[in-house]
Amino acid sequence: MKLLASLQYRARQWREDRRFHAALTHLAGPAHFELADDEVCGFVLVHDGAYHLPYLFEWHRARGVDKWIVIDNASNDATREIVAAQPNTILARCDLPYQQYERRLRYLSLKRFARGGWRLILDADELFDYPQSDRLSLSDVVRRANAQGHSAVVAQMLDMFPKGPLAELGDMDFRAAAGRSTHYDLQNIDRYDYAGPKPDIEYWLSHNSVSDPGVQILFGGVRRTVFGETCCLSKHPLVRDVPGARLGWHPHLSPGLRVADYSAVLRHYKFTGDFIGREREVVERLGATNDGPRLRVARYLQEDRLALCQPSSRRLDSVDDLYANGFLYASEPARAFFGLAPGAVLDGAA
Repeated sequence: MKLLASLQYRARQWREDRRFHAALTHLAGPAHFELADDEVCGFVLVHDGAYHLPYLFEWHRARGVDKWIVIDNASNDATREIVAAQPNTILARCDLPYQQYERRLRYLSLKRFARGGWRLILDADELFDYPQSDRLSLSDVVRRANAQGHSAVVAQMLDMFPKGPLAELGDMDFRAAAGRSTHYDLQNIDRYDYAGPKPDIEYWLSHNSVSDPGVQILFGGVRRTVFGETCCLSKHPLVRDVPGARLGWHPHLSPGLRVADYSAVLRHYKFTGDFIGREREVVERLGATNDGPRLRVARYLQEDRLALCQPSSRRLDSVDDLYANGFLYASEPARAFFGLAPGAVLDGAA
């Protein structure tokens, strides 16, 4: 019976793979990227990303990400037109149901459209950052990783919000709204050793090795405090195409990698623009399988002048602050590379 079940599962996966490849249509840009060892190619899987994408490209191109792969999943806005106008950008479309084909939309697309080098796997509302990112390009960063034998960097999602009500961001474009979203909060965060037991994601992490035990996996934060969400804050956004790696296999994680000796940050701007309209659309499109949007919509309906700022919230003046207060971690060699002050965590760290 186990053999029969296994054969049936493999047959079903084969059929779904074939259906995915038939539905994935290249629309614009190069057919494929062959990347050098120190090149980073951005990757975005997006639905209705017209609001976020222009500034997402601008931010990361300033950090040396010149090549992009964008997979559009059934957008109804100007996403495809915006992406098609970008230089060195592959645009492909697949309108198969996101819930059923999410893994293939990432993993198989990454395999099809690029080989070699590194990938920066992002959601459209995330900006990847690290110390001295105005001076060090991502090619500089991955050259160090290559020399150290690392093939992944953990980044912690930092939910950014304004000091006042979220509604004040509604009429701003993404660049302006991100500039106004200056605050964050480190309360209500659970920490787990990378190699130890963790809720839900232990299986995926068990296929990786970590070069420094100081790198942790985080859950919680302001979305837990305000909305009651159970959210994993840790991701592998920056990953190398090495033998045995399965890039984008999980929404947050990629197995088959060796994790670097520091963590970076994903500035997360979920609450910019008409975020509640986007959340309602997600609830309608994905139903009860995604609790986060449902919880956020319910709370917003109770309090339409909702503000996330807590007495414990802080203003983000520099990424360096996140290492000083313990949200991010860096080994002493990584601190030297990034120009960070030596080690000790400040009093009052989360």
